Amino acid sequence: MKIVEDFYSSDYSPKLPPSLKLELEELEMQAFEYNQPVVHQLKSMMQLHPEFPEPGCLLVAIYDLQGKKKQSLDLLHYLNQTFKNTPAVLTTLGEYLIASEDLDEMEQLADFALPFEQQFPDRELVAIEEWLPYELISAEWLILNDEIMQGINRIKKIAATLEVMPRQWQDYKELIELIEEYIDPDEYDAPTHELLQILYRKSLGEQYISDYSFIHPELFLLQRALFSTDIHAVMNLLKLPRVSLLADLRLALQDLYQNDFYYRQYSPPEIQPDLPIAAFLLLAELEEPDALKDWLYFLHQPIAFIEFWMEDLLNELGYWISWKLGRNSLTEIEEALRDTYENSWSAVTLATGLIITYLHEEDKKQDILDIFERTCHYIIQADPDEGKQNLLATLLQFGMARDLTRFTPIVKEAYEKNRVNNWLYGSTPEKFIAEATYWSEPEQSVEYEQSLFPLEKIVEWLLK
Repeated sequence: MKIVEDFYSSDYSPKLPPSLKLELEELEMQAFEYNQPVVHQLKSMMQLHPEFPEPGCLLVAIYDLQGKKKQSLDLLHYLNQTFKNTPAVLTTLGEYLIASEDLDEMEQLADFALPFEQQFPDRELVAIEEWLPYELISAEWLILNDEIMQGINRIKKIAATLEVMPRQWQDYKELIELIEEYIDPDEYDAPTHELLQILYRKSLGEQYISDYSFIHPELFLLQRALFSTDIHAVMNLLKLPRVSLLADLRLALQDLYQNDFYYRQYSPPEIQPDLPIAAFLLLAELEEPDALKDWLYFLHQPIAFIEFWMEDLLNELGYWISWKLGRNSLTEIEEALRDTYENSWSAVTLATGLIITYLHEEDKKQDILDIFERTCHYIIQADPDEGKQNLLATLLQFGMARDLTRFTPIVKEAYEKNRVNNWLYGSTPEKFIAEATYWSEPEQSVEYEQSLFPLEKIVEWLLK
């Protein structure tokens, strides 16, 4: 079976004459857009052209619009008996019975689970205007009968067909509405997420920028929300060739920056992809030296951007990424600590990453304490910057836990120059020192415990 754009190129018979088809389209517009009375004209058309079912199908819809349920149903039964096995009639029948929630009668009259080519096996050339309404009803029927996966697959088939049709047919909103009307967001699975993302991108046209393609199609899973069932798929990405995998991960991050406006303004929250955290966890596991630049670029983004994409994960897992990517680049991390960040917790994740390096690598302990001391002095001597208060407190708390004598004078100087948030960290140096106990036993910290996890367990924790 081949789907064609032009109705008059199809093998449907008998075909409405062009003038009659145009008149019918005008009557439909008058009724639905301008609320004009057209019943008399449709009845007259049915009497003059009894060989065509289309005027009757439109009259059914008009009756339904007017609340005349009995007239609609009577006319439908007449059409179904008179025009057996006709797409327009069967589609109208399905639309009416679904709207009336009369699924039992619908099931008795036809097997709407069948795709068009099986419902009408004698057809070889089918017009898109015949095929599309029937397939939409069929997909809706499948979902209504809890055949969710079959319904999703039918919608995928429709979307793929629309993609090769002229632009006027590429309206994906009806497909989106079909999913959102019948499937609760809490019940979305991976295929549903993936399909909705595709449909939203297609429906918005130029609002979504897609001028690249992955070398490895497996990377497309990063462009949807991840589920616990995706753990092995995520881990298997690491088995791909390193060079091309790195290129694809950077392409995925490019999508993040290029299409941030699309994701925030148009894509529903319930289908947002777990793109940044997943991509950076993979980059961190690869410990690609250049990937630190990618991470720092992300950390320098505006507060709203980071909160939208990471939420609490910046604090919960950002340090793990900073540790993996920065443990062999202490000089670069020290420079990054002095930068200005709109999100004050960006720098804290870098500092916590250094703390984890300190706890794991004996030969770097002195260097890291030196970095902490120099950075503290830099912050204290520089112009006041509220954005660095959380970073300074983190550096001082860990420094005090490791070398009380060395860092006590720095704490006092910080208070003298009003560089510490008194409300959060204590109103005096003495209170700060007394309360700075989190890193007293660093091996008991959540951060250290998680740093012992393999990536698979980190991903498992993330997705659960």
